[in-house]
Amino acid sequence: MSWQDLGKEFQKLRAEYRGSLPAKLRRLRSLWQRIDCEEPDPDALEILKREIHTMAGSAGSFGLPVVSKAAAACEDALEGLKPGSRPGAKRSAKFTAQLAKLDKA
Repeated sequence: MSWQDLGKEFQKLRAEYRGSLPAKLRRLRSLWQRIDCEEPDPDALEILKREIHTMAGSAGSFGLPVVSKAAAACEDALEGLKPGSRPGAKRSAKFTAQLAKLDKA
């Protein structure tokens, strides 16, 4: 396989990854709703953290540093939140703002 072929294949994979981002963002918002509520789902926090961490790494690998940085900021906003606990108003606002930035990225 030539370098040109590899480059074309990478661009194809990058386009597929970019195309998957809207669904991933919907999933992140859904998970956040399960945390930022009266009775938080403890499993949702661990899943959310894992998916955001994965997005931060994979976006960088696919040459999307703005998305990677925004996902890392979302991950930071969750730091210290315990599974099953409700986020306070300040943390909720911070995470929601970071998620909005990720959505725009």
